Amino acid sequence: MAIRMEKQLWERRRLLWMFVRREIQTRYAGSMMGVFWSVINPLIMLAIYVTVIGFFLGGGRFGGGEGSGSEWFAIFLCCGLLPWNCISEALTGAANSVTNNASLIKRAVFPVSILPAQALAGAFINFLITLGLFLLILAGFQIFAHTHYLNLFVLCLPLAMALQFALLFGLCYLAATLQVYFRDTIQILTAALMIGFWATPIIYDIEALRKIEHLQGAFLNAFSVWCAVNPAAHLLGIYQDIISKQQPPSLVSVIYLLVLSGAFYATGKYLFTRSQEHFPDVV
Repeated sequence: MAIRMEKQLWERRRLLWMFVRREIQTRYAGSMMGVFWSVINPLIMLAIYVTVIGFFLGGGRFGGGEGSGSEWFAIFLCCGLLPWNCISEALTGAANSVTNNASLIKRAVFPVSILPAQALAGAFINFLITLGLFLLILAGFQIFAHTHYLNLFVLCLPLAMALQFALLFGLCYLAATLQVYFRDTIQILTAALMIGFWATPIIYDIEALRKIEHLQGAFLNAFSVWCAVNPAAHLLGIYQDIISKQQPPSLVSVIYLLVLSGAFYATGKYLFTRSQEHFPDVV
């Protein structure tokens, strides 16, 4: 019984893939560009941040890499923005996955557990597409412009992606369950993600902030503690280490994320499996 949910997901993997594919097709139905909008939209957002923060506001000085500047800032920003978009999309999609499919939930034979997994899988597919394009661009510059954006540490990216998937898996099931019984969950989650974006080192490097004189003191100490316990900061920091800083990921971050992933997985799975039989009566 302990692996019932996992077994159900594996046995219904074709149905899960059908739902993921349908969701992607529905999202871009009637669009000439189709699925390419999943790449275009993040690129537009990235261009805005790089232009406004990197060029107009001198965002390069908030990076800690050698030769920091707008060019380095763009790479640093991508390393945080792309996985953050995946986190945001997965959690908001999973939170609505059960309540938005009430007609399916009421069917006794429907495997409810595939709904949060569908939201996570769809978000991860978009992430893999944009991350792959990002790496191709960096590789192209490295080959034709003789830059040095990538090194052997890029082979650690599968570890980062595995940690990201593991961290989100339990959180997605937790968000889906809470939304069924507490309909303000999605609003709280949306607000938390907006705050979390600016409270997580995505457009700035925490090490660089420590060098700014007017930020010294209690505020910086409190913010450093927050970053130390913030799982998103550890996850995005791994991507930033591998690509923009070209160094191995922090072992502390890897261990911390593994522990948190296990805790979120156990909590999310327990609440979801204990509650799903009551979903038809609530939704």
